Amino acid sequence: MLHRFHRMGFRMKDDLMAIGKITKLHGLRGELRMMPFFDVQELLAHFDRLWLVKAGQVKDLSVEKVRQQGRFIILKFHELDEPVVAERFRGWEVAVSRESLPSLPAGQYYGFQLVGLTVVTEDGRVLGEVRQILPTAAHDLYCVGDGQDEMLIPAVKEIVKEIDLIEGRMIIHPPEGLLE
Repeated sequence: MLHRFHRMGFRMKDDLMAIGKITKLHGLRGELRMMPFFDVQELLAHFDRLWLVKAGQVKDLSVEKVRQQGRFIILKFHELDEPVVAERFRGWEVAVSRESLPSLPAGQYYGFQLVGLTVVTEDGRVLGEVRQILPTAAHDLYCVGDGQDEMLIPAVKEIVKEIDLIEGRMIIHPPEGLLE
């Protein structure tokens, strides 16, 4: 796969990105259990602040400790020592600042960077925009369209020829039969 992306959550207001959701209180020290939207364990090591967001409310918290427990992430924040206070955040989404995301190597992208790109064939035909990214066992698929007509474009180097984040476009060489 040429254009690997990190399954980053979705955009929220104020340039925050949702990465998971608090499912319940964990233990007696105010820890919270988060269901991640994608594999975040390595990513979370880069953050000393996270945001909890729900229905327009935003709570900025400093990270004390992060650990994985099965498919969940256990979060401990400096500001939440009392279980009764931490319990109030059940159902809130956990977000990171988009600007604070670590840089990725060339040819790798966060999913939010690709969603919204205009998809154009090598001969200049506009196909629509990347509306979502669907992971599959073989490779990811870009769901491309204009809201009415949509197509799935395999995220492989034989098809995706260029990604230009500055120009906001993805240039593809469509496989035979895709545009018929």
